[in-house]
Amino acid sequence: MKILILFLLLFYGCRRNQIATKSVEENNPISNIKWDVKTIDFGNVCQDTIIKGCFNLYNQDTLPLLIYYVNPECNCTNFSVSSYLINPQDSSQIILHLNTEGKHGYQRIITTVCTNSRQKFFKLTLKGYID
Repeated sequence: MKILILFLLLFYGCRRNQIATKSVEENNPISNIKWDVKTIDFGNVCQDTIIKGCFNLYNQDTLPLLIYYVNPECNCTNFSVSSYLINPQDSSQIILHLNTEGKHGYQRIITTVCTNSRQKFFKLTLKGYID
């Protein structure tokens, strides 16, 4: 019986916290963010090259900005994020690494970034021609 009561209290507390967090995010979405670039044209490169694209995201709002996830459309692209939590007036860097092995011709690789901003989704693009 004690375990059941403990479980119910724990479940109610967690659920209440989720509702409160969701309410804060919906009522106060981040609206003042800036990207330095969202598209990088790497030009002409030889096959079997690793392309590195750096994308900087700036939080110019008064609330913390969260990066929920980064999702490259192709498994040929890896990524790293300097910080998933971006405090007000701070920045984060997303680095995409595109492996051109087995690729030929014009390439356009899109990576989706999801945040707690008013515009939830952003597309980062690496494009260019592989010889």
